[in-house]
Amino acid sequence: MIKLSLINNTIKKYYLFLLGPIVFFYIGFHLINGNNGLLAHVYLNEDIKNLESSIYNISKDNEIIQLKISKLQSDKNSDIRDEMVRKILNFSQDDEYTIIFD
Repeated sequence: MIKLSLINNTIKKYYLFLLGPIVFFYIGFHLINGNNGLLAHVYLNEDIKNLESSIYNISKDNEIIQLKISKLQSDKNSDIRDEMVRKILNFSQDDEYTIIFD
């Protein structure tokens, strides 16, 4: 019984020294690897760069499509209209070959 009370007193006396490193490790680990940690910001920066490049590519495609639409609206007898009809509706005559380059 005396040994048990001695162990109990020792634990009460030094529990801060036992729990301190555990708490310090827990907080340090989550500062680096947590949802808002240092490594998360590195991954977020990479995602931002990838999304900016995809926005740039989509905006270039959008400009091309807007140019085609303006050509279709301005000129009634344009080759673009013929190209779009053949491409979308799959119209071609029997002696024609339709080659689509994308």
